[in-house]
Amino acid sequence: MKTSLFWTAAMALALVLVGAPLVADGKPIDASTFDTIVSKGPVADAASIASSPWATKIKKAGVLRLGGTQTSNLFSLLNEKDGKLRGFDAGLAQLITRYILGDSTKFAFTQVTSSTREQVLINDQVDLVFATYSITPARAEKISFAGPYYTSQAGVLVKTGNTSIQSYTSL
Repeated sequence: MKTSLFWTAAMALALVLVGAPLVADGKPIDASTFDTIVSKGPVADAASIASSPWATKIKKAGVLRLGGTQTSNLFSLLNEKDGKLRGFDAGLAQLITRYILGDSTKFAFTQVTSSTREQVLINDQVDLVFATYSITPARAEKISFAGPYYTSQAGVLVKTGNTSIQSYTSL
């Protein structure tokens, strides 16, 4: 059920972002546009929350415990002027918070790093983590993933005629 709650919020953000890209005319969207996108996210009905023990726990607590970063440009960046997190990961977290609790600001933030993001989940210190965290078989043995929610096409370019680099293992 955690997966379906996640995808509802992810789809809401994706649909809204189609009309409001993170960058317009070479400039990031302004804070009020981002806030408007999040404020228009859906709110779950009581039956949807009741069907998920995970969401029910968060609803009863009245706060979603979020593990994330504040320094990942475009994904989750703290705006020091107003103290708010904005970006793709931050937006998804806020939409899930809004979906479960009816208010996108009802989250308690815990800063995580690449070496702590699994452990805070395992130790039940947070309810979810958004931190540009790729899914691997080894990680999936330790924690439950609801995604992937973002994919990118990474590649390595080499000069024509280069024969020493044949694959990523050559690097």
